[in-house]
Amino acid sequence: KGAGGWDPQERLARLREVFFGDPSVLRLAALGAKPASDRFPEIYSFLVGDVLFVALHLVGGNNGLDVDRPSSMAEFTGREAANQAFLTRSLAFAKRQGVRALVLMMQADPLFESGRGPDGFRSFKDQLISLMSQFSGPVLLLHGDTHVYRHDHPLLDPMRGTPFERLTRVEVPGSPTVGGVWITVDPGRQEPFATSRVDAVSLDAQE
Repeated sequence: KGAGGWDPQERLARLREVFFGDPSVLRLAALGAKPASDRFPEIYSFLVGDVLFVALHLVGGNNGLDVDRPSSMAEFTGREAANQAFLTRSLAFAKRQGVRALVLMMQADPLFESGRGPDGFRSFKDQLISLMSQFSGPVLLLHGDTHVYRHDHPLLDPMRGTPFERLTRVEVPGSPTVGGVWITVDPGRQEPFATSRVDAVSLDAQE
C-alpha cells in the first residue's frame, strides 16, 4: 500500500467522489470547465479571456507507474492515454480559438533536470516539447510535489540544447514550509507570468 498506508486506487476513487461528484465543490461549473470524460473528471479545461487553463492528472512517484502491480499499471495506462488525448484536443482548441497563453496544472514534478528521466514522465515531456513547436504563445506549467518554490524555464529544446524561454514552470512551496503563490497572467507582457510568494508558515516552527 502507498499514500500513507491507503490503497492509491481507493484514495483516487474517494477524491473523485468528494471533489468532482458535485461540480459546485471546486466551482468548475461556474468556470465553464470541460472534463475529459466522466471517467476522468479531474482532467479538464476552462477558458478565461484568451488564456486556456488545462488540468492534467500526473502524480509524484514516477506518475504512479508500478510494473509490479497490475492494478497500478492498468490505472496508469488509462490515465496516461486520457492525459495525452486531452492535451492534444486542448491544443487544437487553443489554435482554433486564437488562445494567446496556456496554463497547465498538475501535481507531479516531472523532474526536468533528469532529461527524459523516469519512465512515468517521458511521454508527457515528449508531448510538451511537441506542443512548444505547435503553439507560439507562452506556456505556464504549475505543479507541486517536491515542496520547493521554483520559477524557472526548465524544459530544454532538443534542437537547440537551450531552454524554451516561452515555457515557465512554477512549483508551489510545501511542507514543512507552507505558503502560496499569486500568479498574474498577461500574455501581452514580455514576462507573461508574474509570481509573488505569499508569506509562508513553517510547520516545524509551530510544533
